[in-house]
Amino acid sequence: MANRQRIGVVVPLFNEREHVAQTLRDMPACVDEIIVINDGSTDGSDAIVESLCDPRVMLLQHATRYGVGAALRTGFSHAATRELSVVVTMDADGQMDVGDFARVVAPVLEGRAEYVKGSRFEPGIDLGAMPVQRRFANRLLTRITGRILGVPGLRDAHCGYTAASGRVVEHLASIELYRSYGVYTSILAAVLEMDAPVEFVPVKALYGEEKSHIRPLDLAGLAWLLTRYGMRR
Repeated sequence: MANRQRIGVVVPLFNEREHVAQTLRDMPACVDEIIVINDGSTDGSDAIVESLCDPRVMLLQHATRYGVGAALRTGFSHAATRELSVVVTMDADGQMDVGDFARVVAPVLEGRAEYVKGSRFEPGIDLGAMPVQRRFANRLLTRITGRILGVPGLRDAHCGYTAASGRVVEHLASIELYRSYGVYTSILAAVLEMDAPVEFVPVKALYGEEKSHIRPLDLAGLAWLLTRYGMRR
């Protein structure tokens, strides 16, 4: 809790047994609730979450893998019932630095924005071990996304380190979100359609030996999603 404002974190989880425990242990003390959505993991990731016995953690289960977007929507639906002032999204793979947490939530807690999106490509951010091909793909897709959604200054469309007000969370819980990679484009478009104030903040990119779960089919789906948004403008 920060200044009597309740903070929740939604964590989509798929096959991250090597990283999920540390990700959850590192959550700041100001976090009141951690909503983990196990999206059909087959490696025992959910058992690791249960073994932590953290009273802040609520583990929700998908019987099969539906995609990160479906996991986020499940998390938002639960968060919307919990009287949270701000809801943060973080991945379970340890690639999001908890040192950036205060910077991500501050604009919502202070009433400057209703949606905050982390950006790993801001000036001065060390991209460290981010693979070169991922840097190129992110920048290219972000440029296309920014033009289509009318956000010319967008630098990082696909970062999953975000924060949302209770009003935005309720809205996201009530609509269909794109289920797979590209869901954050879907979310940003929905927030812009609400005319909710948006702020972008720099966040660090942490990369180790984590494996990407992005499939070629996901990239094809993102291309279809961007085409659909482009046709609506």
